[in-house]
Amino acid sequence: MIKFFLFLIGILVSFKSVGQQQVPLNEQHYLDSLQHILQKKITDSSRASTNFLLVEYWKFKDTLKSKAYLEAGTAAAKNDKFLNALALFSKGQYYFNWNKAKASDAFKKAAEALSPFNTKIAYAKRAASWYNYALMNVDKMGYDFMTKITLEKAIPIIEKTGDPARIAYYYTQLSTILMNNYQFSKATAYNEKAIALLETKNPGSTDLLFSYLSGVSIYCYDNQADKAQVLLEKAQRLLKPYPTSLNYPIYYYNEALYYTTKTLYDKALASIDKGIPLAKKYNQKQVYQQFFSADMISIRSRKTMPGPGRYYWILLKKEL
Repeated sequence: MIKFFLFLIGILVSFKSVGQQQVPLNEQHYLDSLQHILQKKITDSSRASTNFLLVEYWKFKDTLKSKAYLEAGTAAAKNDKFLNALALFSKGQYYFNWNKAKASDAFKKAAEALSPFNTKIAYAKRAASWYNYALMNVDKMGYDFMTKITLEKAIPIIEKTGDPARIAYYYTQLSTILMNNYQFSKATAYNEKAIALLETKNPGSTDLLFSYLSGVSIYCYDNQADKAQVLLEKAQRLLKPYPTSLNYPIYYYNEALYYTTKTLYDKALASIDKGIPLAKKYNQKQVYQQFFSADMISIRSRKTMPGPGRYYWILLKKEL
């Protein structure tokens, strides 16, 4: 039997589908490299850091593996204060996808534990800790809270790294927050700054992919579908060499948004049909819920409402 459901095109997925240690688009090579490092005779510091990267890699795909790497990394950290601060951050990443309260607590403790250290990696993880802390609390504290933390904590700290790619990441995140507050011009300005930095300093990166997709959302919500198309095509070219990338669900999500804005509902449905099984396969719970949430309402018509967070009434076919 064919049923029709409400598809909510929101923007929370832009925040929740990603973390701060972006996995390179060539994910298999990245994973193989990290596992190869662990097979060598290395220092406890290197072993801890490598395990912590694997916590982040597996946090969506396999929580059991993520937990195992967290425990191994924490054990290797021993009594090193900096590594134990990183362990707190990784603990937050482990809980990121399924326990907001525990993740929030871990990220806040990590931010505090990292504050005595003045290195690039410490600044990067501290900024990420504050941002993730805000993200874990956005449902109860609201977007003003998230904007405040991003502007007053995350961005000033990340700017201390002097790393254009890392700075650009937070410009992209801020643009998404501003979009949610209907500040399209400011959102576009920050996202364009991010894209300009990344295209120059870090082309081919996952951060650039998300900047493109963030721009797609902003332009669609601002009814500038032609500009959204340009960025969607750029994102598609980045992903094309990596057909198994875990970033495809968020790509198809934005593709569906673009087609809906153009009122090409059949094409939007095709994008949804591609994205749902991948989000489920990769255990990307927030993305999956946005595609196909439990509180979808059965409908037989479609309707649009202006602005971000609007509902797109798409005929989402689902065989029951």
